[in-house]
Amino acid sequence: MFELFMADIRSANPEQKSLQNFTYSLVSGIPVTRILEIEKKIKPFMLVLGSQGRTGLSHLMLGSKAEQIVQLSKYPVTIVK
Repeated sequence: MFELFMADIRSANPEQKSLQNFTYSLVSGIPVTRILEIEKKIKPFMLVLGSQGRTGLSHLMLGSKAEQIVQLSKYPVTIVK
């Protein structure tokens, strides 16, 4: 589904060179650790992460993986809700 989505986006925006060179990875493991390992390996221009946007007690209990990556990443990170 993601490949079809990206194909549609690329065809709708052929002038966007960054979309033409876009790459993605699907990995398994501990999220923060794996994302930082992949980041170190591919040295991206930036990271784009999704977040559930938890607040309050659930945020304190579960933490935010996106927030941890923002703090530990050597590259710019954009978080999308």
